[in-house]
Amino acid sequence: MKKKKLFAVAGAATMTFALATAVWAAGAEEPEGGTEAAVVATGGKYREAPMLAARVAAGELPPVDERLPVEPKVIVPFEMVGRYGGSITTFNPDSSPWGDLSDGPENGSAFLLEFSYDGEIVADIATGFEMSADNKSMLLTLREGLKWSNGDPFTADDILFRWEAINWIEEVSFWGGGAPATIVDRVVKIDDRTVRYESDESLAALPVFFTHWPGSHWISFSPSKYLSKYHINYNEDADKLAKEEGHDTWVDAFNAHMQVNPLGDLEKPVVLPWFMKEFTTSYRLYERNPYYYEVDTAGNQLPYIDTIVNNLAGKETIDLKIVAGEADVQAYNASFANYTLYKESEATAGYTVYPIPGILGSQLAFGFNLNNEDPALRALFQDVRFRRAMSLAIDRDEMNDAIYFGLATPRQATVDPTASFYKQEWGEAYAQFDPAEANRLLDEAGMAARDGDGFRLRPDGERFELIVDYFFQADIPQEMYDLVQEYWENVGIRVQLSEMQRELYFERSDMTDRMVGAMIYGNTLEAVHYLTGNHWAPGASDFGWAPLWGIWLAADQRVRTGLATLADFTDGVLPGEEPPEEYKNLFLWLEQRLLTVMGSPEYMEISEQLLDWHADNVVVVGTVGLAPTLYVANSKIGNIPPVYNGSAEWQACLYYDAQQLFYKE
Repeated sequence: MKKKKLFAVAGAATMTFALATAVWAAGAEEPEGGTEAAVVATGGKYREAPMLAARVAAGELPPVDERLPVEPKVIVPFEMVGRYGGSITTFNPDSSPWGDLSDGPENGSAFLLEFSYDGEIVADIATGFEMSADNKSMLLTLREGLKWSNGDPFTADDILFRWEAINWIEEVSFWGGGAPATIVDRVVKIDDRTVRYESDESLAALPVFFTHWPGSHWISFSPSKYLSKYHINYNEDADKLAKEEGHDTWVDAFNAHMQVNPLGDLEKPVVLPWFMKEFTTSYRLYERNPYYYEVDTAGNQLPYIDTIVNNLAGKETIDLKIVAGEADVQAYNASFANYTLYKESEATAGYTVYPIPGILGSQLAFGFNLNNEDPALRALFQDVRFRRAMSLAIDRDEMNDAIYFGLATPRQATVDPTASFYKQEWGEAYAQFDPAEANRLLDEAGMAARDGDGFRLRPDGERFELIVDYFFQADIPQEMYDLVQEYWENVGIRVQLSEMQRELYFERSDMTDRMVGAMIYGNTLEAVHYLTGNHWAPGASDFGWAPLWGIWLAADQRVRTGLATLADFTDGVLPGEEPPEEYKNLFLWLEQRLLTVMGSPEYMEISEQLLDWHADNVVVVGTVGLAPTLYVANSKIGNIPPVYNGSAEWQACLYYDAQQLFYKE
């Protein structure tokens, strides 16, 4: 199916993990009244929610013991064994499948493997894996008796289907165009529960991928029994079925059913704690999955909560709902700008504000488009003196005090300090407030001349206005943008802030007329940094700091890895623009690091090279980072996560363990 790749082998090691049942915490207590007050005993080994027990009694469902795997995943709750029942209400500003308890994976995670809160790889959907000595193959074993939300068995066929019918077929690939799809050459079914992943180079990174969203239904598995009827390789009448549904071809129909809800098929089964039951223009309703594979230490099938009502509302409305106590949980869409307001209403509205230690490398960062279509601007943005000056002009201490009450850390946009390869100088690189040096560097960069209002002219003498693209993110207070605008204008750079819809922002990430893209700087915990090139190489960045170079590098990789030839491109020429050697190196370093074992000498060396380069070149300028995430929750809700999981990349990952949320009374 796939062709030979040309990656260099960066090292080999043996990793064998016998994964026991995942236990994430210790000392969980039972709720007042004991476990029996919280559950319905069914006479079997496990207990279930009353709403499911009623369906069993009515003959609509098998008993809970038959719905669970032979060995369910057992978790120890953060605080205590919970009670069944109730509904959680939350709010999101749009219908995208992420946010506060949205369609996931931030809706209670379901990954092949998981990171424990102690930083170990532990069982989740799978019960174990074993790496070969040369890291070129990996065996993975699923839980026996695992089922989808409609009761269909979850088997090795669902993994093979994902790779053979989707990830490796370009026209239907969905979120699977990059790694791990590019590092796996073959997937072999050993038996109904076991698959072997094979590579001609190295699969050292694969276990870590499987602890993160690439290990979820977004990339690693799909319900083959349900979806195969829409795929021409499995159903010769797929085109006919597509036309019956109003689609032009089987590809259109298959992609429509593959889409993550609410865009896709509500009947498509899931393995998440809840499945989407209803969707309108104003809300989404999720109901508990009767076949969910987790139980707590008392044998209660999770989740505890019956339903989730996810309402759509504007950003101002969401804040009003929070302070009125109408939102049962909000983390992603809770704004630090309203921290004081949230605290003031805490007691009267019946909620609690939990400050969860933050993981963002920078709460707000700015990426300069080195491929801007204007030659003068391109030369300016590629001048490291300009970028260093823009960083030195920012008063991070003032920003931290004014917006984050001193709870964040003034720092450059870089990795989390807990990374094994972290250097303190990366966080300090050009992060001091030094407007005199900023002015000197701007003068040197050819911007000494100013207009009548005191604003600097471009190096070619033309009027200069720096346009900053951004979109609303609840965790970035508007004051952050306003302060940076003030700091930059204080050194003579006229700034225009251009707010746009999220979709338009990302559409413009590849456009050469963008000057600056601004958003959070995530993906900085070590495991996530290892897995993703986001921010760190041209074209992989949501900031769009080198889109033309990124297009060329991605095409070049396809040729180097055997997925394409020059003949596949117009006139035999790679699209985009060939970058200078140092930018090629960034891409290659990330590519090579995925072939190394996390923590190995090769891994450490490449990581340091990559971050040394970024610290020196500041293609993305950070502000302050590591600010606490505000998790605002109904005070009656228990098992609030105390910290982020090790594979988290953004605020919504606090819902990876939402299945254990419950109402205490």
